[in-house]
Amino acid sequence: MKAVAFRVDADERIGLGHVMRCLALARALAEKGVKAVFLSRLLPAAVDCRLRQVGASVVVLPGGTPDEDALHTLTSARAFNASWICVDHYDLGEQWERTVAAAGFPLAAIDDYGRSSHACTLLIDHNVGAQCSHYKTSLRRDTKLLVGPRYALLRPGFTRRPRTKRESGLRRLQISFGGSDPTGETEKAIEAIALAQLKHVQVDIIVGALNPRLAAIRRLAAELPQAVVHVDVERMSDMLRATDLVIGAAGVSLLERCALAVPSLVVITAENQQYSAEAAASLGAISLLGMHTSVNAKDIATELERLARSPGALAEMSRAAAQVCDGRGAARVATEMLLNSEAVR
Repeated sequence: MKAVAFRVDADERIGLGHVMRCLALARALAEKGVKAVFLSRLLPAAVDCRLRQVGASVVVLPGGTPDEDALHTLTSARAFNASWICVDHYDLGEQWERTVAAAGFPLAAIDDYGRSSHACTLLIDHNVGAQCSHYKTSLRRDTKLLVGPRYALLRPGFTRRPRTKRESGLRRLQISFGGSDPTGETEKAIEAIALAQLKHVQVDIIVGALNPRLAAIRRLAAELPQAVVHVDVERMSDMLRATDLVIGAAGVSLLERCALAVPSLVVITAENQQYSAEAAASLGAISLLGMHTSVNAKDIATELERLARSPGALAEMSRAAAQVCDGRGAARVATEMLLNSEAVR
């Protein structure tokens, strides 16, 4: 197995989550001597640069229909002598997969809706609460399922190790809603901290350069003397280890926090996050406020005040989060791809 081609896009609407989980898998494969090429139609310059910095090749695909996209993907994958194609894309669909599979490529599909039909060799759904039964009626008989947080595609640094011992209670708080935060939750969370009057709490605001409201976020943060804005953080795992609580979304970032046993107050920012967030809440691993359309700054402030008064609740949430995910999922998926590659041969 010499190379894997990843078909994935990113922009302000799509966000960076798809690229980041593909990059996590690419890094795990690189440790086993496998090269990565990213095939994208939409890819911000900063993301392109990050991929190239870790040794991945990047090919910009032309636009077109899903059928045309599949043909462009196949052409590029062959040019790089790829042994696998991995797709992480909501808009391409089952017919795209059928076209790729018919060309003889083993295909890995990353999905977190639990309802789409697939024509792949390997299906990965690493969400909390994911079940094989979600896919039984929509897969080929020979498709192998890798389901649940055991297969979480997390970046290096999220394998659990003992956290630095700190005083109990809420001393440091992080706001983190991904690279683009399309629903504007960061400003809402900053307003909530001001409402809760948590003047003793240090606040780290994590923002991506893709966020179109970065200037407005800086202005709001300037009204909180204890707040610092961080743009495009490279060592997110280190920031999390120093944090007592995160206000954030679900998705991959929820799994990252669980891997490091960090409690979080979660606002659902996209439909595909809902069942994972609800499953994590049922385990006690997060405090779930609900869908972003029904959550306001006062709701966040009320829960922050409760948690600030309840260090025991934070400790319980941390223990529950630690049971969800161990951060070794990318290595497990890479191993499965290597094993399946040999089987296909």
